[in-house]
Amino acid sequence: MSSVGTPTLVLVDISDAFRVAFSRFADQQGLEVLECVGDALILRKLARTVLCVVEGSGDAVLAQLSGLRKQMSTTPIVVISENVSVSAAVSLMRAGVRDVIELPAPASDVVARVGVYASDLSSGTDSEMLIGRSPAMLRVRSEIEAVAPMQSTVLLTGETGTGKGLAARLIHGLSTRRERPFVQVDCGVLAGSIIESELFGHERGAFTGAINKGTGRFELAGDGTIFLDEIGELSPDLQVKLLRVLEDRSYERLGGRQTLRMSARVLAATNRDLEQQVRAGSFRADLMYRLNVYRLELPALRERLEDLPSLIQHGFGVLSKRLQVSVPTLSDAMYQKLAEQRWPGNVRELMNLLERMMIVHHANILDDESFDALLAPVATATPTATTARRHRGPMPPAGSDAEREILEAEFVRTGGNVARMARRLGLPRGTLRYRMSLHDLPEVSDD
Repeated sequence: MSSVGTPTLVLVDISDAFRVAFSRFADQQGLEVLECVGDALILRKLARTVLCVVEGSGDAVLAQLSGLRKQMSTTPIVVISENVSVSAAVSLMRAGVRDVIELPAPASDVVARVGVYASDLSSGTDSEMLIGRSPAMLRVRSEIEAVAPMQSTVLLTGETGTGKGLAARLIHGLSTRRERPFVQVDCGVLAGSIIESELFGHERGAFTGAINKGTGRFELAGDGTIFLDEIGELSPDLQVKLLRVLEDRSYERLGGRQTLRMSARVLAATNRDLEQQVRAGSFRADLMYRLNVYRLELPALRERLEDLPSLIQHGFGVLSKRLQVSVPTLSDAMYQKLAEQRWPGNVRELMNLLERMMIVHHANILDDESFDALLAPVATATPTATTARRHRGPMPPAGSDAEREILEAEFVRTGGNVARMARRLGLPRGTLRYRMSLHDLPEVSDD
């Protein structure tokens, strides 16, 4: 029997062709494999730790899923089936399936895709932004599987809200360092002097207010993983210091003389064009080369709209547990309208919209009219290098077209994060909220 918290692959009606491959994967990943046929009582005991894999086709799978879902309401289910049409895949996703894998396919490829969900259970990662069976997401998951066991530095790129942080956690969760710390630093939130202390630590008296010695994030990470988010926001001085850490694997605390060794694996992320920043002189070319050992590009949601049904199903499931409310049923027309959006905030924006839908549904007022009203604030601009450029200088008059252009660009740049927008524009949050309201821009997040 599996120990508490150990992920187990339960193979339901699985063919002999895949049984050996699944067992091999389980041995490599420290997972258990159980086999059952039909309605097995053991599934109830493992409801929170089992990954259930079903093989079949058409109505037979849907009928079997209804019984399995009652026993395993929170278990990720992957369907392995032959000749899966797009409409059938959508129906399966709406019925609660996490992923659909179409046969014929090499057993190794099937196992690799199933392994992503197993690793979520193992590491506690919530990878809703990495869900999907689109070619773009298959590529991302395949690259993560390949690079995770390595010790190489990885640069994660992509627009705001595409899941760079989740990908970083998944890389850590699949690596040999998964039992060690995962430390995240948001380089775009903290001021230069503060982030230097956050990264490297400080000695007592190193600066005003440094009453005690402070331990930095590199030191806290130990021989685990440190994730440097928004790396493109680092000041030139900090870029030099970070370059030394990556080259020499050593650093000193602020105000200190003792040289410390850095043994953590470094992952970095940005939604900025580092090559353009290098050309503009705002980012060091040598640092970019050090970070860009392996680059993983996260696709925008508009580039993988076929994943919408599975993302929506998973999002509703997570929100239902958190909010303790029932899940709304979306019509085909609603799905179509969601697919027509440009999603500048990507999956993060989608999840916020789903939460608003849940609230309206709980109030018994989610109909076509209220759905359209919820969808109306979703910005339709496509993020580009131009719109992502940071505004500098005084703001135009409130309510002006020029102001709207700047606010929309920063909205796309930050995913609607009011705190970050205010900091980048040099405005008090209250003033920014007022200006956003003049242009009907929604407030997506303030954390």
